[in-house]
Formats: sequence, C-alpha cells, structure tokens
Amino acid sequence: MDTRQAAKYVRNLWVAFTPIIVFAITACSPPTTNEARFQQNKWLFPTIRDADQIVIYEGLPDKFERDIFETERRAKSTVDLHGFPFYELSIEVNKVDRSGLVLLLGDEASYAPLPTLAKACGEFHPDYCIQWSVGDQVYRCLVCFGCGEVKAFGTGKALHCDLAARDQFKRLLRQYWKSRPASEFWPSSLAVPEVPIEPKVASP
Repeated sequence: MDTRQAAKYVRNLWVAFTPIIVFAITACSPPTTNEARFQQNKWLFPTIRDADQIVIYEGLPDKFERDIFETERRAKSTVDLHGFPFYELSIEVNKVDRSGLVLLLGDEASYAPLPTLAKACGEFHPDYCIQWSVGDQVYRCLVCFGCGEVKAFGTGKALHCDLAARDQFKRLLRQYWKSRPASEFWPSSLAVPEVPIEPKVASP
C-alpha cells in the first residue's frame, strides 16, 4: 500500500467512525450502580410530602453555550450543588405551586428507570434544583430537561433516573426563570405542547 492509498484508508476510517466517536462524547454519562437502583432509592421523592420548606435554584446555561456559561459564572454569584453550578439566589416556592409540586415530585409515576443505552443528548446538565428540608435533613432533585432526567440526593443516597413527567415539570418550573439569560436554547427548552381544548357540543 503506497502513501496515497494509506492516507485514503485512514480518511475512510475516520469518516466511518466519527459518528460513533461523537455519540460517545455527547451521550449522557452512565450512572454508577448505586445511582441506577430505581426500586431501592425511589423513596427519596415522597419525602417532599413532609417538607418544612421548598426552594428552587436555577442552573447556569448549558456548557455547550460556552461563552454565555463563562460570562454568567464570572459575573453572577453561584453555588455548587453536587458538582453542578447554580445561581446562588434561591427562590421559595409559593403557596399556589407548592401543593402541585409536592404531588408531582412525590409521585413515583413521574419517573422511570434509565434506559439501558445512553442517550445522545449531551452530558447531564441540570436546569433547576428543587431543594426541600425535613427537619435537619436536606433533599435535592436536579432536573435536566435536555436529557429528560433527574438526579435525587438525600441521607447519603443518590438516584439517577428518567423524568417521565417532563412537560408537567416544565409547566411548574418555567415561572421560576429569574436569572438565566435568554439564548437560542433558553427558554425554548421550557416549551411544552399546548393541550388542545375540546369544542363544546350543544346538547340536542
């Protein structure tokens, strides 16, 4: 094989394997064995029913919006929660939303075990963190709308699972958009399909 043939062979290999490499880089990182134990750790969610206080933190722009992410991190006060950056300002959930959020977050049907194969959605990057306290114990649920996944933490346990009720969470959380700047991807990521209104038919 001469030099030109060798170069062409390498080029063809690169073309063939590039999609696989890109998928491997952009797919969500697989959870650890402990985090993936849905049946064992789903009890974390119903603890919100006994919450003394519920607050919400907004996540910074996704890291693929590198310029906006870095600008916000330099200009705004932030806090690190479970390895992810959030705006430092916490927003207390109002009384009107509290009951709906407790019902939604505390319902096992809002979640599902992660699929076996990784998703090609980029790394898990939470848009919101819902934090609640029960006595001295603090629980958190990190919500990533891009991947449609959540990570829950409390009492030394962690759970990474699918978010089955993604649209319902969007409807509740989008009104807590306060600090994150608008961009090509935000707040469009909070868009949900409108529920069609059935026309009323007059009784005969």
